[in-house]
Parts: sequence; structure tokens; C-alpha cells
Amino acid sequence: MYERYADLFKCFAQQSRLRLIKLLASAEELSVTELGEALGVKHSTVSKHLNLLRLQGLVKFRREGQLTYYSLNLERIAEFLEEFLEFLQVADEELALSLPPRSALSS
Repeated sequence: MYERYADLFKCFAQQSRLRLIKLLASAEELSVTELGEALGVKHSTVSKHLNLLRLQGLVKFRREGQLTYYSLNLERIAEFLEEFLEFLQVADEELALSLPPRSALSS
């Protein structure tokens, strides 16, 4: 459970990927070439970031000839954020047992 959320948050923890996500949010879909040009990075770098996002289900893609177009998977992103908020609200008894007694925290 923790590993799953950590992997998803890694997608958002890198500035280039955040810029990529923001670009995709501003357009219906963009090609790898368009994304690379907009970000000023190599095609291979964009592809690497997109692959990570795709593996987590955060982007969708389609091929048209030799071009690959990407778009955000907004449904998956919303689902992930909702799941994470629920995760924060559910008590983890094992983790809670590792906390020091309340009186030790206030001294």
C-alpha cells in the first residue's frame, strides 16, 4: 500500500514531469515531438518520463503512423487523489502502535 503511493508520488516529484503534466493539461493531446520542443529536451528524455507516467496509468497514448500522441488520464489522476485522501483517513493500527504515549509527546 505505501509502496504504491510512493511510486505514484514519484511521478509528481520531478520538475520535468510536472512541466510535462502541465503541458498535457493545457492541450487535448500532444506528440512526443511537440512535448520535447515545448520543454526544450530530447525526444528520448520525454519518452522516458512519459513511460513512467504511462506505467502508473497517469497518461494515455495513441499511435498515428510514426507519431505517438499522449494525453492525461484525468479519470485515473482523480481516482488516485480520492484514494489517497481515503488512505489518509483510515487508521493504520500497526503504525499507530509505534507512536510514543501521548504524555511523552507533550513533555
